[in-house]
Amino acid sequence: MKNLIKILTFFLLFLQISPSFAQPIDIFVSPNVIDEKLFPRDLRDYKVFIKNNGKNLVYLYPLVFDILPTGEKRFYEPDKVDKTQSLGAWIKIQRSAFSLWPQKEIEIPLSLEIHPQAKAGIYHSTIIFSFGSSLPEAINNAQNFNLPEILLNVEVKENIVEQLQLKGFKTEKNLYFSGPIKFILEIENVGNTKTEAQGEIYLYNKKGKEIDSIPVKFSLEKNITEKFEFSFKPKNPGQIKARLFLEYGKEKKEIQDTIFFTFLPWKTLAFLIGLILILLLILIKLINKKFFGEFQEKIFKPVINLKKK
Repeated sequence: MKNLIKILTFFLLFLQISPSFAQPIDIFVSPNVIDEKLFPRDLRDYKVFIKNNGKNLVYLYPLVFDILPTGEKRFYEPDKVDKTQSLGAWIKIQRSAFSLWPQKEIEIPLSLEIHPQAKAGIYHSTIIFSFGSSLPEAINNAQNFNLPEILLNVEVKENIVEQLQLKGFKTEKNLYFSGPIKFILEIENVGNTKTEAQGEIYLYNKKGKEIDSIPVKFSLEKNITEKFEFSFKPKNPGQIKARLFLEYGKEKKEIQDTIFFTFLPWKTLAFLIGLILILLLILIKLINKKFFGEFQEKIFKPVINLKKK
């Protein structure tokens, strides 16, 4: 009789602690849903609250399933998925089983680490907190019972980088004797998408007054360096300042630069050369006159004075 009582007591105790007989389990999990819009390389951390509201000890397995476009749940196995297209691969959570006594609660960390080469799109996964004496049994139970879970919906946005770099802005030469003036603009697209830019080259005279402008507009594919040429016909001689101002991309980023050059047409140059020559001749004449006058004063005047005596 005593042996029978011991056997019954052991059997009842086994019923209380055995996961196989602990169904249905009464587990509360929070949060139930996680919705995110992220970029490749993004990282998000969470805390998962789990409480055993039942009367039995349970052994829980956090099981990660990718939800396919068909709605099918596929258990995440690292060696069988493309990690650039699997939300399950980006979920970091304890995968081994843990025990939870009745009316006890715990918190476990959960994080999302989006793959650097993750493709843009919408991904779905679920973390099912299943029970069982082994992993295969827990997976089977997750597929056959309505168990607590966390549904994850993640939209991976395309990580668009619009970045243009000024490689050079210049004229063919610093001094022009005739027009037109040719500007050479060299731009490199160091971003990862085709980028459009527009702006102007503003032209100012020596006094700082705007005398003209040249519209600039172009589109540049990613990883491409290209040279653009623009021409300008100045009307008046002198030093000219050219200021480049461009805006590009959705964020209206700016590119600015300033250069100087001189326009001296042949007619003006000939006039200046002629003027310089005339001034030079006048100067020579004045110098000669002065020199000859002093020479006459010193040499011939004493001789004339002697003759008079």
